[in-house]
Amino acid sequence: MLDKVVSGCHRHPDLQVAIAQWANTTVPLNLWPGVKILNGAPLSLYYRAFDFSISAAGYNSFHEVISFGLPTIFVPNRAPGMDDQAARSGFAQDIGAAIELREHELNELPEILDLLMQPAFRSVMQANCDQLTRKNGARAASQAIGELVS
Repeated sequence: MLDKVVSGCHRHPDLQVAIAQWANTTVPLNLWPGVKILNGAPLSLYYRAFDFSISAAGYNSFHEVISFGLPTIFVPNRAPGMDDQAARSGFAQDIGAAIELREHELNELPEILDLLMQPAFRSVMQANCDQLTRKNGARAASQAIGELVS
């Protein structure tokens, strides 16, 4: 599946591709020329550096990309025994916060990337992500503490 994703991305010459490598991997990725490999956790440290992502729809990944407003193509893992990634990715697609792409639909990736390469399209997805994000008061609390300290 990763080969299909990288091949689809390489059809866009202006697209820089980076792949996140599991921190506990035993075999490092180094399979595609020109592809950057990200190591480390949490991956959310890097999200602001990217225009969009392609990701599974696992619980943590899903909530992190949505809360960071990172436009994402979710390829849900539908393996037996996994949590319901398809429900999460379908929900996000239904409200325009993400795109769901099933593994057997990966041939459609280049056309979807055409959309995601457009800043206006990504902006709409970011706004829709923002509608899902629950505000928790952390920013206001941080500002209040900063004012007390200074």
